[in-house]
Amino acid sequence: MAAIDRDLITTPALIDQIADQLGPSIRPAALKIEAISSFDVFRNHPDRYDALLSTAEGGASLAVLHPSLTMLPLFGADMGSRLVVLVGGSDRGFLDFVDDWLARQESRGRLTELFRHWVLVDQP
Repeated sequence: MAAIDRDLITTPALIDQIADQLGPSIRPAALKIEAISSFDVFRNHPDRYDALLSTAEGGASLAVLHPSLTMLPLFGADMGSRLVVLVGGSDRGFLDFVDDWLARQESRGRLTELFRHWVLVDQP
């Protein structure tokens, strides 16, 4: 299950779009998103939440303040707004899923594109 900042509005269409981005096109990822009242709820319940969905700006701030978190810009420009996923738990199954997803993206050259955009600040 993913947590989401209460100030970020989710719709069923957004959840479907995220699930489609995370899974193969023939079988989107099963995704349950729960609104939370604060970051502390996510941090204090690692057994309940696999990840935290946030805006890119909010996620970057949290990743700086909490170095144990890993920020993944999974969606690129495919979403209407810049969304990132923060991972910091010890759920081996979810971490294996993330590793597999990263390997697929790397094989497609997507990680090189993200590096150029976010680190080298190249404009496409």
